[in-house]
Amino acid sequence: MISAAFAYGNVQIVAIAGAETRNPRKSIPAALRATFTRVVMFYVLSIFVISLLIPADDPRLALGNGSVTQSPFVIAFSRAGIKGIPSLFNAVVFVWLLSIVTTAGLVSWGIICIAYLRFFYALQRQGISRERLPYVSPFQPYLAYFALAINVLVVLTSGWTLFMRDSFSFSGFVYYYFNCIMVPVLYCVCKYLRGDSLVRLEDIDFRTELMLISQEHEAQTHGPRRTRRN
Repeated sequence: MISAAFAYGNVQIVAIAGAETRNPRKSIPAALRATFTRVVMFYVLSIFVISLLIPADDPRLALGNGSVTQSPFVIAFSRAGIKGIPSLFNAVVFVWLLSIVTTAGLVSWGIICIAYLRFFYALQRQGISRERLPYVSPFQPYLAYFALAINVLVVLTSGWTLFMRDSFSFSGFVYYYFNCIMVPVLYCVCKYLRGDSLVRLEDIDFRTELMLISQEHEAQTHGPRRTRRN
Protein backbone atom coordinates (compact mmCIF):
# COMPACT_ATOMS: atom_id res chain seq x y z
CA MET A 1 0.00 0.00 0.00
CA ILE A 2 2.85 2.39 0.80
CA SER A 3 4.46 1.68 -2.59
CA ALA A 4 1.16 2.37 -4.37
CA ALA A 5 0.64 5.60 -2.42
CA PHE A 6 4.19 6.70 -3.28
CA ALA A 7 3.31 6.53 -6.99
CA TYR A 8 0.63 9.18 -6.46
CA GLY A 9 2.48 11.16 -3.82
CA ASN A 10 3.02 14.91 -3.77
CA VAL A 11 0.07 15.72 -6.03
CA GLN A 12 -1.28 17.55 -2.99
CA ILE A 13 1.56 20.07 -3.28
CA VAL A 14 -0.51 21.81 -5.95
CA ALA A 15 -3.24 22.45 -3.38
CA ILE A 16 -0.81 23.41 -0.62
CA ALA A 17 1.01 25.88 -2.88
CA GLY A 18 -2.25 27.45 -4.03
CA ALA A 19 -2.10 30.14 -1.36
CA GLU A 20 1.33 31.24 -2.60
CA THR A 21 0.48 31.69 -6.26
CA ARG A 22 -0.13 35.08 -7.84
CA ASN A 23 -3.40 34.17 -9.51
CA PRO A 24 -4.55 30.79 -8.17
CA ARG A 25 -7.79 30.76 -10.17
CA LYS A 26 -5.71 30.54 -13.35
CA SER A 27 -2.50 28.83 -12.29
CA ILE A 28 -4.01 26.05 -10.14
CA PRO A 29 -6.35 24.60 -12.84
CA ALA A 30 -3.49 24.63 -15.35
CA ALA A 31 -1.17 22.91 -12.87
CA LEU A 32 -3.81 20.31 -12.03
CA ARG A 33 -4.39 19.48 -15.70
CA ALA A 34 -0.67 19.00 -16.23
CA THR A 35 -0.40 16.92 -13.05
CA PHE A 36 -3.30 14.69 -14.12
CA THR A 37 -1.68 14.05 -17.49
CA ARG A 38 1.65 13.16 -15.90
CA VAL A 39 0.00 10.86 -13.33
CA VAL A 40 -1.78 8.95 -16.10
CA MET A 41 1.30 8.71 -18.30
CA PHE A 42 4.02 7.92 -15.78
CA TYR A 43 2.16 6.17 -12.95
CA VAL A 44 -1.08 4.58 -14.12
CA LEU A 45 0.43 3.17 -17.30
CA SER A 46 3.58 1.96 -15.54
CA ILE A 47 1.55 0.27 -12.80
CA PHE A 48 -0.65 -1.33 -15.47
CA VAL A 49 2.41 -2.76 -17.21
CA ILE A 50 3.83 -3.98 -13.89
CA SER A 51 0.51 -5.71 -13.11
CA LEU A 52 0.83 -7.62 -16.40
CA LEU A 53 4.36 -8.78 -15.57
CA ILE A 54 4.04 -9.77 -11.89
CA PRO A 55 1.44 -12.21 -10.52
CA ALA A 56 -0.45 -10.96 -7.48
CA ASP A 57 0.70 -13.93 -5.39
CA ASP A 58 4.43 -13.26 -5.87
CA PRO A 59 5.83 -13.67 -2.32
CA ARG A 60 8.35 -10.85 -2.83
CA LEU A 61 5.53 -8.32 -2.91
CA ALA A 62 4.85 -8.92 0.79
CA LEU A 63 6.98 -6.52 2.80
CA GLY A 64 9.18 -8.35 5.27
CA ASN A 65 12.52 -6.65 5.74
CA GLY A 66 12.21 -3.48 3.68
CA SER A 67 14.64 -4.75 1.05
CA VAL A 68 14.78 -2.89 -2.23
CA THR A 69 14.42 -6.27 -3.99
CA GLN A 70 10.74 -6.15 -3.02
CA SER A 71 10.09 -3.19 -5.30
CA PRO A 72 7.57 -4.18 -8.02
CA PHE A 73 9.86 -2.66 -10.64
CA VAL A 74 12.85 -4.69 -9.41
CA ILE A 75 10.72 -7.85 -9.37
CA ALA A 76 9.61 -7.17 -12.95
CA PHE A 77 13.22 -6.77 -14.12
CA SER A 78 14.23 -9.92 -12.21
CA ARG A 79 11.44 -11.96 -13.78
CA ALA A 80 12.59 -10.70 -17.17
CA GLY A 81 16.06 -12.09 -16.46
CA ILE A 82 17.77 -8.70 -16.26
CA LYS A 83 20.54 -8.95 -13.67
CA GLY A 84 22.07 -6.21 -11.56
CA ILE A 85 18.90 -4.13 -11.25
CA PRO A 86 18.51 -4.71 -7.47
CA SER A 87 22.04 -3.42 -6.89
CA LEU A 88 21.38 -0.41 -9.10
CA PHE A 89 18.14 0.41 -7.27
CA ASN A 90 19.87 -0.07 -3.95
CA ALA A 91 22.30 2.69 -4.90
CA VAL A 92 19.64 5.29 -5.77
CA VAL A 93 16.59 4.33 -3.68
CA PHE A 94 16.39 4.55 0.08
CA VAL A 95 13.43 2.45 1.19
CA TRP A 96 13.07 4.14 4.55
CA LEU A 97 13.12 7.56 2.93
CA LEU A 98 10.51 6.38 0.44
CA SER A 99 8.22 5.29 3.25
CA ILE A 100 8.71 8.46 5.29
CA VAL A 101 8.03 10.68 2.27
CA THR A 102 4.96 8.64 1.31
CA THR A 103 3.52 8.69 4.82
CA ALA A 104 4.17 12.43 4.99
CA GLY A 105 2.13 12.80 1.80
CA LEU A 106 -0.77 10.85 3.30
CA VAL A 107 -0.57 12.92 6.48
CA SER A 108 -0.59 16.14 4.45
CA TRP A 109 -3.71 14.94 2.62
CA GLY A 110 -5.35 14.37 6.00
CA ILE A 111 -4.37 17.89 7.06
CA ILE A 112 -5.85 19.29 3.84
CA CYS A 113 -9.13 17.49 4.57
CA ILE A 114 -9.24 18.83 8.14
CA ALA A 115 -8.44 22.35 6.93
CA TYR A 116 -11.22 22.15 4.37
CA LEU A 117 -13.74 20.92 6.94
CA ARG A 118 -12.88 23.87 9.19
CA PHE A 119 -13.23 26.15 6.17
CA PHE A 120 -16.61 24.62 5.31
CA TYR A 121 -18.06 24.90 8.80
CA ALA A 122 -16.58 28.37 9.34
CA LEU A 123 -18.53 29.58 6.31
CA GLN A 124 -21.67 28.09 7.80
CA ARG A 125 -20.99 29.58 11.22
CA GLN A 126 -20.57 33.06 9.73
CA GLY A 127 -23.58 32.76 7.44
CA ILE A 128 -21.57 33.02 4.20
CA SER A 129 -22.91 31.09 1.22
CA ARG A 130 -20.45 28.94 -0.69
CA GLU A 131 -22.01 30.28 -3.87
CA ARG A 132 -19.95 33.43 -3.35
CA LEU A 133 -16.77 31.42 -3.92
CA PRO A 134 -15.14 31.21 -7.37
CA TYR A 135 -15.44 27.42 -7.24
CA VAL A 136 -17.80 25.19 -5.25
CA SER A 137 -16.70 21.57 -4.92
CA PRO A 138 -19.58 19.07 -5.10
CA PHE A 139 -20.78 16.60 -2.46
CA GLN A 140 -19.23 18.48 0.45
CA PRO A 141 -18.53 17.95 3.29
CA TYR A 142 -19.06 14.25 2.57
CA LEU A 143 -16.16 13.93 0.13
CA ALA A 144 -13.81 15.57 2.64
CA TYR A 145 -14.90 13.13 5.37
CA PHE A 146 -14.51 10.22 2.96
CA ALA A 147 -11.02 11.31 1.88
CA LEU A 148 -9.98 11.85 5.50
CA ALA A 149 -11.24 8.41 6.51
CA ILE A 150 -9.46 6.71 3.60
CA ASN A 151 -6.16 8.44 4.38
CA VAL A 152 -6.37 7.54 8.07
CA LEU A 153 -7.28 3.95 7.16
CA VAL A 154 -4.34 3.60 4.75
CA VAL A 155 -1.86 5.06 7.24
CA LEU A 156 -3.06 3.00 10.20
CA THR A 157 -3.28 -0.30 8.32
CA SER A 158 -0.10 0.08 6.26
CA GLY A 159 1.91 -1.69 8.96
CA TRP A 160 -0.70 -4.15 10.16
CA THR A 161 1.69 -7.10 9.76
CA LEU A 162 3.81 -5.65 12.58
CA PHE A 163 1.10 -6.50 15.07
CA MET A 164 0.91 -10.16 14.18
CA ARG A 165 2.53 -12.65 16.54
CA ASP A 166 6.36 -12.40 16.62
CA SER A 167 6.37 -9.85 13.79
CA PHE A 168 6.87 -6.55 15.61
CA SER A 169 10.12 -4.64 15.09
CA PHE A 170 11.09 -1.11 16.07
CA SER A 171 12.54 -0.38 12.65
CA GLY A 172 9.33 -1.50 10.99
CA PHE A 173 7.28 0.68 13.34
CA VAL A 174 9.39 3.71 12.44
CA TYR A 175 9.12 2.76 8.76
CA TYR A 176 5.32 2.93 8.84
CA TYR A 177 4.33 5.29 11.63
CA PHE A 178 7.14 7.82 12.14
CA ASN A 179 5.27 10.71 10.52
CA CYS A 180 2.01 9.83 12.24
CA ILE A 181 3.71 10.61 15.55
CA MET A 182 6.15 13.31 14.49
CA VAL A 183 3.66 15.67 12.79
CA PRO A 184 1.17 15.98 15.70
CA VAL A 185 4.02 16.31 18.20
CA LEU A 186 5.76 19.05 16.21
CA TYR A 187 2.43 20.82 15.71
CA CYS A 188 1.69 20.86 19.44
CA VAL A 189 5.26 21.95 20.27
CA CYS A 190 5.05 24.78 17.72
CA LYS A 191 1.72 25.95 19.14
CA TYR A 192 3.12 25.88 22.67
CA LEU A 193 6.35 27.72 21.84
CA ARG A 194 4.54 30.41 19.88
CA GLY A 195 1.84 30.77 22.50
CA ASP A 196 -0.65 30.28 19.70
CA SER A 197 -4.12 28.78 19.81
CA LEU A 198 -6.53 27.37 17.25
CA VAL A 199 -8.51 30.11 15.51
CA ARG A 200 -12.22 29.84 16.25
CA LEU A 201 -14.52 29.25 13.29
CA GLU A 202 -16.33 32.54 13.83
CA ASP A 203 -13.02 34.45 13.88
CA ILE A 204 -11.68 33.25 10.51
CA ASP A 205 -11.51 36.28 8.20
CA PHE A 206 -13.44 35.57 4.99
CA ARG A 207 -14.75 39.07 4.35
CA THR A 208 -11.39 40.51 3.33
CA GLU A 209 -10.63 37.68 0.91
CA LEU A 210 -14.13 37.75 -0.61
CA MET A 211 -13.75 41.48 -1.19
CA LEU A 212 -10.40 40.91 -2.95
CA ILE A 213 -11.94 38.15 -5.06
CA SER A 214 -14.76 40.50 -6.09
CA GLN A 215 -12.30 43.25 -7.02
CA GLU A 216 -10.12 40.83 -9.01
CA HIS A 217 -13.12 39.44 -10.85
CA GLU A 218 -14.29 42.94 -11.72
CA ALA A 219 -10.84 43.87 -13.00
CA GLN A 220 -10.68 40.76 -15.17
CA THR A 221 -14.18 41.34 -16.51
CA HIS A 222 -13.98 45.04 -17.31
CA GLY A 223 -10.22 45.45 -17.55
CA PRO A 224 -8.15 48.16 -15.89
CA ARG A 225 -9.71 51.56 -15.84
CA ARG A 226 -8.09 54.03 -18.22
CA THR A 227 -7.79 57.68 -17.49
CA ARG A 228 -8.75 60.05 -20.30
CA ARG A 229 -6.11 62.49 -21.47
CA ASN A 230 -7.00 66.08 -22.25
